[in-house]
Amino acid sequence: MSPPERPKRLLFVLRRWARATPVRLGAYAVVTLAATWIALGQAGGMNDFRDAHLLVPYEEVARQTVVEYGQVPFWDPYHCGGMYALGSPQTRFASPTFLFTLLFGARRAEPLLLALFLLLGMEGMYRYARLRSGSALGPALVGPVFGLCGYYAICATLSWVQFFGFLLMPWVAFGTALAARGRLAGAAVVVAGFAVMIGFGGTYPVPLSALLVVLEAGRSLLSRRGRRRWKAGLPVLLAGALLSVGACAFRLWPLVETLGSATRVMAGAPSHGLPEVLRMLFAPAPLPGGDAGTTSILFVGYAILLLGAGAVFSRRAIVPAIAFAVTVWIATGYAYPFSAFGAMRELPLFGTLRYPYRFVLPGTVLLAEVGALGMGMLLWRARRGGRWPQLAATAAVAGVLGWGVQAANFGVLTLRTELVAPPEAIDQPFAQSRGNRWVAGHLLALNRGSLSCGEAYPVPMSRKLRGDLPAEEFILEPGAGTATRTAWSPNRIDVALSLTRDATLVVNQNWHPGWKSDVGEVFSDEGRLAVKVPASAKKVTLWFLPRSGVGGMLVSAWAFAGLVAALWAERVRRGMGPWVGMAGALVALGVGAAVARSWMG
Repeated sequence: MSPPERPKRLLFVLRRWARATPVRLGAYAVVTLAATWIALGQAGGMNDFRDAHLLVPYEEVARQTVVEYGQVPFWDPYHCGGMYALGSPQTRFASPTFLFTLLFGARRAEPLLLALFLLLGMEGMYRYARLRSGSALGPALVGPVFGLCGYYAICATLSWVQFFGFLLMPWVAFGTALAARGRLAGAAVVVAGFAVMIGFGGTYPVPLSALLVVLEAGRSLLSRRGRRRWKAGLPVLLAGALLSVGACAFRLWPLVETLGSATRVMAGAPSHGLPEVLRMLFAPAPLPGGDAGTTSILFVGYAILLLGAGAVFSRRAIVPAIAFAVTVWIATGYAYPFSAFGAMRELPLFGTLRYPYRFVLPGTVLLAEVGALGMGMLLWRARRGGRWPQLAATAAVAGVLGWGVQAANFGVLTLRTELVAPPEAIDQPFAQSRGNRWVAGHLLALNRGSLSCGEAYPVPMSRKLRGDLPAEEFILEPGAGTATRTAWSPNRIDVALSLTRDATLVVNQNWHPGWKSDVGEVFSDEGRLAVKVPASAKKVTLWFLPRSGVGGMLVSAWAFAGLVAALWAERVRRGMGPWVGMAGALVALGVGAAVARSWMG
């Protein structure tokens, strides 16, 4: 083979491998294993970072509630004096990924989930970029550019596992692009993607992915081809939007209820100058040992610069390139006189987002798309001969080598994890303790709750809670009788009573309207859970069953049923699916309205 033919032959082989799904996924699996090798070796260790002391026990409490007590993990008595677990923004058990926690435990599941989501992110980026670029090699090369972004390594070191949901962004963008072309399967991808994200703790991934979806829908419908697809695409997009709201209700309703009663107020004016944002994206990670600041936390490697250079010949790269630049501008926060981040925070739902640099994460999808378009343009020009085949082959090789650079950087970032030995479990009855948010991870092993709350929103906590009581359930009025716990679980408490007169039973946990009792009247005693019980009562059972949790699950179940019905209707008669989907979503929302109207508390 003559030297001029070698680049063409290499490009032919690479393009063939890129189109072969088993080969492509195999390559992604290898680079994922290389990137997560250090994290996998840390499986089971206890992360000593302060946030990990809250987030990991959230997941372990949910696992314990299911495995040991056979209950739905609605209530978490171990944190902040008792909190509505499904309504807490940072819990992540309401997702299919909870199966990993059930099988392996929260700590061992974390690196496995990291590897799974990285692989999903790479393949999702490939599929979306291929839909946008039309070729296979460019999208295959940029899959790891998006998937191995340094942010996910940082999340692994801090146990910010809920942010792995960002890796589903290309999937919802891919689904939106298909939906805009009139394909109901695309709407199904969007619905499933948002449902997983919000169940996984999607306070950032969901709204930022929604921005990407709006951009993709606009691009698809307003393009030259898209304007001819309005009749087919718009109903599918509307059906997808309605079904997504319904499918997310199982978590969305509890979150709205919780944050509505305790608004998250974010003060301050975060700022990052443009040089700092560029260091986040392109500077390599220094070895652990010093304060690296924000360097490399969004690292996307260097190959994307070479691949993206080819996009100067592509008009299709203009929109994603501009959109990426806008995300970088937003990431600067309040660093410059006019703040795009400040403007974004005026929008509903975005006012609680306090870290501007995270807006670059949807931008990495757009940057990867630009790289895929650039590679596609180089391949197109390579047909002309000359030096173009050599340039295209050089860019392709650089793209593959870039995977190694990103994987190595990913590993260096995960070395920052601070591990300590997990505590030994002590079998004793549950009780509250004063606690300490910095070492809260040790309390669950002691079967102790923490009254030192470290949540990111103001959890409604009673000031009357105590960490030194002789009993967690007691009679408030002196001399009115005694209360003895007979059974305890996170969602249910059984108490035996011996009363001389009507009295008040107090439980040393926070009150919530979801608490019910088989005897007397449940009420809030200055924020504590309390029950007015008659003198004749011999025992009382309290259980937690929140309206928003049950109602949200019913709405989501109806929405998914509507989605299935829509897909079936589309097969029977093309064009009927979107309307059946919209009808199903409206029925689901009607179910929610009926529950909200008829169920008090």
